Amino acid sequence: MKSNRLAGIALATFATLAISFHSPADAQSRVASLVQGSAPKFLRGDADPSVLRERGVTLSLGNLAKAATDGYRVIEIAFFEDAIFHIVIDRTEATQSGGVAYAGTVLGSTTRQPAVIVDNGGVIAANVNVGDRRFVLRGSADQGYVARELAAFNIPDHPPAVQYAQPSRAAVAKDGMPILWPSTPPVTAPDTNNIIDVMVVYTPAARAAAGGTAAMGTLIDAEFVESTTVYGNSNVVQRLRLVYKGEVNFVETAGGGGFNTALAQIASPTDGVLDEVPVLRDLYRADFVSLWINNGASCGLGYLMSQERNSFQNLAYNVVHWGCAGGNLTMLHELGHNMGLNHDEKPSPGSSTQVSPEGAPVDPGTTTINYSRGYVDTTNRFRTVMAYNDACAALGFSCLRAPFFSNPGINFLNTAFYPAAVLATTGGLNPPAVGVSDEHQALNDTRETTQNFRQALATLTGPGIVTFLPLSYDVAESAGNVVLTVQRHAGSTGAISVNYTTVNGTATAGSDFTTTTGTLNWANGDVANKTITVPILQDSVLEGYESFTVALSTPTGGAFIGSSGSTAQSATVRIADDEPDTFPVASVAPKGFLSPNVPNANTPNSSWTVDPVDGFMSTSSLRSAQMFAPDSAFTTFGNSDITYTGVFLAGNVSFRYKLSSYQSNYSGFDFMVDGATVFTNSVGGEVDWTLVTQAVTAGTHTLRWRFKNLLPFPCANVSSPAPAQGGANCKDRAWIDAVSMPLAKAFDFSADGNTDLVWQNTDGRAAIYLMNGLTPTATTEIIGPATGWAVTNVADFNGDGKADLVWRHTDGRIAIYLMNGTTPTTTTQILNAGGWSVTHTPDLNGDGKADLLFTHTDGTVAVWTMNGATMTGGASIINAGSGWSVIRVADFDGDGNDDLLWRHTDGRHAIWLMNGIAIKATTQILNAGGWTAMHTPDLDGDGRADIVWQHTDGTIAVWLMDGAVMKSGIGLLNAGAGWTALRVGDFDGDGKGDIVFQHTDGRIAIYLMNGITPKQTAQILQGGLGWTVKRVGDLNGDGKSDLIFENADGRVTLYIMDGVVKSSSVNLLGAGTGWAVNGASQ
Repeated sequence: MKSNRLAGIALATFATLAISFHSPADAQSRVASLVQGSAPKFLRGDADPSVLRERGVTLSLGNLAKAATDGYRVIEIAFFEDAIFHIVIDRTEATQSGGVAYAGTVLGSTTRQPAVIVDNGGVIAANVNVGDRRFVLRGSADQGYVARELAAFNIPDHPPAVQYAQPSRAAVAKDGMPILWPSTPPVTAPDTNNIIDVMVVYTPAARAAAGGTAAMGTLIDAEFVESTTVYGNSNVVQRLRLVYKGEVNFVETAGGGGFNTALAQIASPTDGVLDEVPVLRDLYRADFVSLWINNGASCGLGYLMSQERNSFQNLAYNVVHWGCAGGNLTMLHELGHNMGLNHDEKPSPGSSTQVSPEGAPVDPGTTTINYSRGYVDTTNRFRTVMAYNDACAALGFSCLRAPFFSNPGINFLNTAFYPAAVLATTGGLNPPAVGVSDEHQALNDTRETTQNFRQALATLTGPGIVTFLPLSYDVAESAGNVVLTVQRHAGSTGAISVNYTTVNGTATAGSDFTTTTGTLNWANGDVANKTITVPILQDSVLEGYESFTVALSTPTGGAFIGSSGSTAQSATVRIADDEPDTFPVASVAPKGFLSPNVPNANTPNSSWTVDPVDGFMSTSSLRSAQMFAPDSAFTTFGNSDITYTGVFLAGNVSFRYKLSSYQSNYSGFDFMVDGATVFTNSVGGEVDWTLVTQAVTAGTHTLRWRFKNLLPFPCANVSSPAPAQGGANCKDRAWIDAVSMPLAKAFDFSADGNTDLVWQNTDGRAAIYLMNGLTPTATTEIIGPATGWAVTNVADFNGDGKADLVWRHTDGRIAIYLMNGTTPTTTTQILNAGGWSVTHTPDLNGDGKADLLFTHTDGTVAVWTMNGATMTGGASIINAGSGWSVIRVADFDGDGNDDLLWRHTDGRHAIWLMNGIAIKATTQILNAGGWTAMHTPDLDGDGRADIVWQHTDGTIAVWLMDGAVMKSGIGLLNAGAGWTALRVGDFDGDGKGDIVFQHTDGRIAIYLMNGITPKQTAQILQGGLGWTVKRVGDLNGDGKSDLIFENADGRVTLYIMDGVVKSSSVNLLGAGTGWAVNGASQ
């Protein structure tokens, strides 16, 4: 049950006064009763905690209409039996919705609080306040009508600890530069009618809470009627005009922070949120915009214009909780901040505003006034529109928000709220403030600027203005089409039409979209949205984002396009490429790219990250931290670095970089090779994607990319001059993308980027083929028959980009050949005869040089770090007889050092994360059983090794790993299917590992993988032919894996692959030669 609160004031008195307003007989004939009785049908408000009581009522809208005539100027509203008010109507006006508003005051009340009734075609909103008691009528003919008494306002004016919003602006002492404000065009034809145009938009949540679109419309209309009363009470010259109201698609953030979020997003024209609002604002020429949300954490928030200036139009926005409309004057309060008004002295001591005095407009204003503040009278217990309740609460009571802006020349009697009150001024001195409170004069001072934030439309009726809404569209390449919306606004008189056509940009007709032209038509009175559908074409080219435009032109029927007086407008369509990005390929930096966090006083994290939405001809790139200098001396750079260390072939490193920073040598970008700067941009500013190419020699190198900044704060806060292109939107960052490095490859003996072949004969001979695709360019036998030596491993031990050889003799001796093509440059025996074998050649310390992992016949495992053929460090890491053996080496945590994957004889698996010969962490990842980790490719391109598992029953599964932790996993093939995960490679060049399967019947298939999901599967060889895949390598240097097949009869065939398609092949060796491709290290 709702609380039936007893009246705190003598309601019966008002009824008596109404009867004696004229002679008794005359009064009875001139009072029109709006409420006719009770009704069962009404929209209940049980979910609203502010509703103290309610009842369904029937209304006589005919009686209401009589108030527009001279004979009936008093409307009686019987909210409840003990709450019957007579409203003296002093004016009626048309609403923006096409209805009628009735404005007046409660007869007998001294507070002069506005009483408003809005009738928008039977949709009713009535707001009547008497002191701190609030009564409303809501509803429509369809939903029924309801009378409610609402609780006194107890919602804070603003979010906790926030009085008003002010954009972050940092004055820079260096060079005495002034504070940067966005530039705005000069006012060429100023408005002089003292009308300020306001646009109100509201969220779906607010609309639903208010009772629907029509109900929200009446509430908004009522708020503007109230504003006229308050401005009139205060002798303020200006008046508000509602030029547009409508719903916007916006998902609110709950709590006090929701106001800050909403305000920032509505004021930002290009952040992808509420971007239709500035389009509508410009079309309707709204000086101010108010966003109504459903957030009872507080009543509102608006930007404060602390200095009168035309450029503040970019921040002329506020946010209002819809439930604070009607009586609390919240929208007027927030608009007051937008117009330069402060709170009272208690929360805002010493506040002031810089203005140009009334009648002498100057931009910007330079006269400091201290009267632009609210007023509180604690003796008579009232406060003006801009004042807080703080001063009253400190004395143990509340004060009424009076419907006045402070004005020392206007008096107010507050006896309806506080019976002991006496007639008192609404403005004056609020000790210890210097000067009086006179908001009315401050509003009159700033009016000449604020009414010209936009020059008013000549008319809001007529043929209208058509516009794209929104002005930009994002569409996936695979979407099939994009649908653009065109709307008719600001009038609907007569039939109109506009033509449309697509226009090439970086996206071109025929390749990326289909040319589309046509005409849109509206009939007289038609305001329905029209659409344009443009087909989007799919291709297989890596293009990144591309865009084209759709243009409107040739309006007929007197209509305009985009804005009044304009006859053309374009909308931009951006197509997101769906081909896989090759750099980076995931949400973390590629393997080997390291960016340690080196924080400073102004930058908590200096690390580079992946930017998932901004790349060069792609969707992603690597992005520096938003980096600032460590102090305010402007002499020490703050640096955000990312490095790569690897083994390079002789060739060119190339990449694209982008920069968004302050100009004039405060910020820049450097590229270094082995500590030496080889490219720099020290000018800063805005630099779009630019190619950098740098030659490197063969060998191990460290590359470093650096964004550097002397500013200790965001460049958007810096005084002019602004960055060359970015303006106040500069990001204090750098980006790199499309990084290409001539890196050495496994089994590449000549450092040409192509995989070569090592052969072993049954008689003990060994040979090398240097390959160029399918063709051997050199063939050399490197050891004769019957020596007892065999090649066991192939890896680059000296970091020259050329593969070297590990040999083992039958007696256990081990040697390394450092190779230059097919020629050994150094041969070194590194171990005497015994039971040791080199089982793996990982790079344990990330120096770009292969190291050695030895396994003894007794199970002991040891590791050596190597520099060429020289051991630089060594350790025994597991003892004999443990049952554990290293089955794979790979980099599981992306630190550039290879790690160890172990398997126990009982089926347990563990990962050791390594740092050289030191063990960082050990984790058992699987219990005993029939599983074996077959391969460790990087399936999702995150720079970390993943695992392909096979069970003894034939089941195949894949795990995506983050260090020793499984991120996700899936069973890929069921038990008994007969398939084995034979090899892994990257067959489509997308930076993600793929899997080669072989069936027991000899069939061979490739799965192209995207993480744990197969993108494409294809059988590439039929069964029963005796073939198997002996090696996987890049034979032609195109970045895509190829296949080396070997037959049971000794034949060898090469396939050049493009994904799952064989592009060419050759039979390289016939049967019965005794030679076999060495499968070492794979």
